[in-house]
This record gives sequence, C-alpha cells and structure tokens, in this order.
Amino acid sequence: MRGLACLAVAMRGAVPLASLVVIEPAALGLLEQAGEVELHQQFMTTRERYFQAFETGDKTAARWVIDFFIGDGTFDKLAPRMRDHIVATEPTHGGSIRG
Repeated sequence: MRGLACLAVAMRGAVPLASLVVIEPAALGLLEQAGEVELHQQFMTTRERYFQAFETGDKTAARWVIDFFIGDGTFDKLAPRMRDHIVATEPTHGGSIRG
C-alpha cells in the first residue's frame, strides 16, 4: 500500500518531485481512470477467477494472475520447483489483490 500512497501524493502534486520509482504498486484501479476500461475489466475478471479458485482450495489458483500479467500458459511453463514454491506460499499472499 505504500506504493499507492506514493502515487497518490505524486498525482495530487502535494510535494514537488524530481522523479518517482514505485516497484509493483498494484495500482490497477488507475487503468479505469486512464480510460483503459477494457483492460481494467479483464483484470477484474481475472481477479475474480483467482479468488474463486483460491477460496475453493485450488492449489494452482495463482496461475490466473501469473498468466494474466506474463502471458497465457506461463504458469504451466514454469520449472516444477518454481510452481511448487508458488503453490506452497500462496496462502501467505492470497489476499494481496483483494479489495
């Protein structure tokens, strides 16, 4: 959330900035504000698919988000060790795109 707070400060011009680097701010709500309504809707659909899968116990729920951001089929192409790590750690970050 700190990344979003930084973006809000920058967009409001609350303080003068020479530059701003925000790593993975998850500011997807800005898509709609920027007129990227279709892309925003695609994300919202993916988000709901992810949470439906996660909440019903699908161990590979993260595939929806990974494939959305990187490309269809990316999750399946990951090395088994990486997929296993994603599945094992999913419960610790499953709510990161909720809300």
